Amino acid sequence: MNRFYTQFKIITSALGFLLISICMNELKAQCNNGSSYGSVSAPGASVVTSIVTDQWQSEYSTITGVVAGATYISSYNNTGGARAYITVRSGSSGGAVVANGLAPLEWTAAVAGNHYVHYNTNAACGTASNSRRSTIGRSVITISCSTTFTDLNGGSDYGNNQTMIWKFFPSNPGEKVRVAFTAFSTENNYDGMMIYDGNSTAATLISSGLGVGSNPTTCPVGSWRGGGSPGTITSTAPDGSLTFVFLSDNSTTAAGWSANVTCFSPCATVAGTSSSSVTTSCGTVSTSLSLAGEGAGTIQWQQSTDGGTTWTNIAGATTDPFVYSTNTTALFRAAVTNGCTSYSTTSSITFSCPDIIHPSSGTSSTTIQCGGSYTYRDPGNTNNYGNDQNGLITICPSTPGQYVNVNFTSFNTEGSFDYFYVFDGYDAHAPLLGVYDGNGALSGNVKATSSNSSGCLSFRFYSDGATVRSGWEGTVTCSGTPSAIVPTTNPEDCQGAIVVCGDENLFGGVNSSGYHELPDPWNYCIADGENQSTWYAFSPATSGTIAFEIIPDSPTDYDWAVWGPYASLECPAFNNDPTLRCSSSQLYGNGNTGLLAAETDTIEQNGEYAGCCGADGDGFLKPINAQAGEIYVLMLDNWDVNSVGFELHWNLTNGATLDCSPVLPVNLVSFTSLCDGNNTILNWVTETETNNDYFALEKSDENFEFYEIGRISGKGNSNITNTYTFTDKLINENTSYYRLKQVDFDGKEHYHRIIASNCFKNSFDVSNLHLTDNKLDMIISSSSNEEVIIYLYSSTGRLISQQKTIINSGNNKFSLNDLNVNSGIYFVAVVGKQNKFSGKIIKE
Repeated sequence: MNRFYTQFKIITSALGFLLISICMNELKAQCNNGSSYGSVSAPGASVVTSIVTDQWQSEYSTITGVVAGATYISSYNNTGGARAYITVRSGSSGGAVVANGLAPLEWTAAVAGNHYVHYNTNAACGTASNSRRSTIGRSVITISCSTTFTDLNGGSDYGNNQTMIWKFFPSNPGEKVRVAFTAFSTENNYDGMMIYDGNSTAATLISSGLGVGSNPTTCPVGSWRGGGSPGTITSTAPDGSLTFVFLSDNSTTAAGWSANVTCFSPCATVAGTSSSSVTTSCGTVSTSLSLAGEGAGTIQWQQSTDGGTTWTNIAGATTDPFVYSTNTTALFRAAVTNGCTSYSTTSSITFSCPDIIHPSSGTSSTTIQCGGSYTYRDPGNTNNYGNDQNGLITICPSTPGQYVNVNFTSFNTEGSFDYFYVFDGYDAHAPLLGVYDGNGALSGNVKATSSNSSGCLSFRFYSDGATVRSGWEGTVTCSGTPSAIVPTTNPEDCQGAIVVCGDENLFGGVNSSGYHELPDPWNYCIADGENQSTWYAFSPATSGTIAFEIIPDSPTDYDWAVWGPYASLECPAFNNDPTLRCSSSQLYGNGNTGLLAAETDTIEQNGEYAGCCGADGDGFLKPINAQAGEIYVLMLDNWDVNSVGFELHWNLTNGATLDCSPVLPVNLVSFTSLCDGNNTILNWVTETETNNDYFALEKSDENFEFYEIGRISGKGNSNITNTYTFTDKLINENTSYYRLKQVDFDGKEHYHRIIASNCFKNSFDVSNLHLTDNKLDMIISSSSNEEVIIYLYSSTGRLISQQKTIINSGNNKFSLNDLNVNSGIYFVAVVGKQNKFSGKIIKE
């Protein structure tokens, strides 16, 4: 019993000593040096950083700015000695251990902030006074099945003191990464690469078979170095990954390496080649995704919007072909499963809309594809706009019921001199939404309103003759929701003009001038623009001569102008219309002014001294001989800005009378198109019409050079809804554009919105032609159901095969089987009663 007890004590004592030794060794392995020397900021991706000063193997260095979740690799260039031992701590030099082990050491930061790297000679935390350069690099993680892999200098010699780690993962589940080196050269026995069969340095080392090099840290056992290329390396890891570590010492470099990274699938299922019927677009489009050369199995279409890094299943996309509606740039592939899953080649669709540049002069119009996103810039594009700019652009949606929206992200014009005008419609006759000038005057969204049936917006820009700015930039899209903003109808602005039809006592613009509607080049007579203004409109009910007199309540300098005649109420300043009458002479006496029977002049220029020049400077101008139904616009501006009122007295002769409720213009409710076989049917609806002689239909291709294709008589004057239809029987080869021109009885023209039509000529569209030894695959797209015969001919005209089939409207996948053909050129024909197709195909 005593002997047994003695033996038991000996055994337990030995075990206790062993446990204590293990604990002591484990404790020593987590080294904690007390001396600090050197610090450096944590490197970014694909960057290697050396500690500024050399460290002894009894010190630690500080790494600042470490990113949580990032993976780093630390090394110690211990030439001539054993591999250094490294301990990484966070929070403080004696804080929590992140990782420890022989150099090079891979570690991942759990928290952000400073980390501390301790250097020792071994796991027992041995020390030495040798001074060596330490390095740190940040791992590069690549998820790709088609890329290149080079040293950090890629094309020239790599650098000294480099410590770097690369990790490659397949982009397709179940596949394996394969890296084929095409060149490899490092400083033999001093600069080396380690390759691991997995996703970290803890994975199995793929050894070169070489022993330790002259530098045990940079060239440990199994490293690849010198001119001994690794050749082709294929992952056998469950996740298909490979990890590469490269280390160089502090002298002598070499050319480095270059390799191609691909993937392969151990699955025997053949997924084939994918294609997309549409490869480029601007707005939302339907594309047909199809396969060729695939084997048996179930199909699931997938898309990637990040260049192939991640893939997601397209809901319900399990057929071949599959029609998919999208407005996002993406890659597509098919996952074909038959026991295991393989992936087809990728196809793509790219969405890119052309920039919209404001014209420097004249007018232009464009129709945006709804679902697309456009950039709208000033006439200078990415540079400053120029002096003396004066242009208008109209932007309309391609889809009825949609509203143009412009989100302005920058705006800078010369304040009080260069003006930007926004109209709620398809020309400058539309209600004015705002006038903007200066830096930051316009930002955020500007959208067509609910009262704007066209959904269009029009923009006009005017700059003076000196000083320019950077202009503006905005993003243009369609919106299904109109703006809740209602255009203002203040009498200080033309669109709020007050109808006058008799003698009245009026006030002189007590609310200032509203929008700045009279820039100098458009209305040179009133060069100072508006100061304290009010707008009016008048219309003769019967023809005759119209005169009036403006009598201020006290001496006041009133300038004024009349525009017209118009067929409807219009705001002339934005259409470059010249004034019919204009007086801006200086104050004389009480300031009475107007139209007087005895006068013969029609304009008294800005600043003329009243009374100086007889009838040419007395403030009175020649009366107007007007016709019934014409509309005139009058602007009165109180130059003294004193809010003094005035009396307006009319002098109507030769049968003239005034209408107290002038008629409205032609109000176009809609303008649309639809397809009927080869024909394009154009429909439009008016709510009211005034003096409307006829509509002219105009057509253009994408160059927007319009020509007339027909006319439809108008209703003259109408207060009821009228519907019109016109059929274009000219066959369209591509997208065509139509616009509606309305012409009054007096010849005055009004252009309405532009619409697009995709009514193409009837023909088969055959895509995805794929010819193998025994089979011809194709997709036939048709606009109707039809019986066809499919022929395959040799280059000499010999009929190889033919087959009759029924195709349906849309996409039809079809194959000719049992062909037994050799390499060469062949011809394919698809012949129906109404349509046909012929094309060439090459069998490799």
